[in-house]
Amino acid sequence: GKGGGPAAICHAILAAAPHRVDAWLLLGAANYQARDYAGCLLANAHALQLQPSFAEAHSNRANALKALGDYEGAQMEYLAAIALKPAFVDAHNNLAALLISRGQHAPAEAVLRRLLALHPGRADAHYNLGMCLRAQAEPSALAQARACFAAAAHADATFAPAWLALGSAAKEAGD
Repeated sequence: GKGGGPAAICHAILAAAPHRVDAWLLLGAANYQARDYAGCLLANAHALQLQPSFAEAHSNRANALKALGDYEGAQMEYLAAIALKPAFVDAHNNLAALLISRGQHAPAEAVLRRLLALHPGRADAHYNLGMCLRAQAEPSALAQARACFAAAAHADATFAPAWLALGSAAKEAGD
């Protein structure tokens, strides 16, 4: 990158120490933020050459692939990240969001339930599960979604989306 931004700093570090896996990961993140998705993919590929078991690099590649519209590739990278780091919250949430956006609610629900088994206090995971269930548009799913939104609000009272969804679901149910 130009100037003294994050990418330029990473390039300077990598010029002196090209085996710094963390610098490759940060360069990938800087490229992603700059919407240079090809640069993100390349930087994370370098990180994975140096450390093939680096789950975060797989997850970052998945985010870039998703941004480029390669949903199958993104799904494979999220799954690789989760296989390497089973408790990886962001990879689970991002995979579930990808599946939900593609109308694959049952697999998304399974991903979110696994995440909640590992991290039961995650408000975002409860909320995402509620949104997944709500999208299924079944009466029993709506009741379960409301329970998820309530669990999200209980887990983090400042998580506004949970309160909004809880109120919206109550209105939808006629309460």
